[in-house]
Amino acid sequence: MKILTTSDAWSIECGDDEYYHKGEEYKLRLMFNAKKLSVIDTPSLEPLHDQLSNLDIKVSGRVIFKDQYLLIIENEIRFAIVLNNEFRFGNHNYIGNKEIDHSLIKIGDAIEAFGYFKFQRIYFCIFTFLPNEISLPKIDYKWKVTNCYKVTGECYDSKNSFNLEEVGYIDTSSQSIEDEFAFEFKLINDTPLIFDYTSGCGGFVGTSCWIDKENRLKNCEGRIISGVKKGKWTYIDKTGEHKREFIYEEI
Repeated sequence: MKILTTSDAWSIECGDDEYYHKGEEYKLRLMFNAKKLSVIDTPSLEPLHDQLSNLDIKVSGRVIFKDQYLLIIENEIRFAIVLNNEFRFGNHNYIGNKEIDHSLIKIGDAIEAFGYFKFQRIYFCIFTFLPNEISLPKIDYKWKVTNCYKVTGECYDSKNSFNLEEVGYIDTSSQSIEDEFAFEFKLINDTPLIFDYTSGCGGFVGTSCWIDKENRLKNCEGRIISGVKKGKWTYIDKTGEHKREFIYEEI
């Protein structure tokens, strides 16, 4: 199984994305940014195979975990979908769909979603009220970077390889911040790996959400140390009207 995903010099330089190097392996997790989602009635699921890409595609899977803002889906591999809110990490890394309400979806349901995949290094317990990452199903996999490309066409399509110029490595210091790159990853293991305390980002977590063009708010903030939430956490819903506070153990 392979996945092709894109980034740009600005995202890499500001830390929203990683410097991925050809030939190296990374422990990563997949997030699916869903534009549409529905429950389907089917005895079998369409395999993912090699259809994973950064482009808009249709995927299916069964729900194995559900919480306030998070679904974890299982097909050939596991991936997460953030719904019922929109979180912003870093400068411009938006995650989630605040228009889709998943309250009626149940664990065990088969779902069909339309959108695109994106690797994420953040903790998924940010999107739940659970205290730590170990409370979630295993979702990490190991991927190897098989190719790096510079996107040379304005209308990039993974089927049109002439828009991709293969490069040995990415050096953003000599590029325009608007330059875009594509990375091809190959799945190394098909069994999800256990969570370790070296994955994801730690420390203080603060996100923001645009309710509309002129109304930005903090919709999630608190501390995560080694995958465990510490102290006071605040969640604000997508309308900015309801706030929930949680106190997690400091020990």
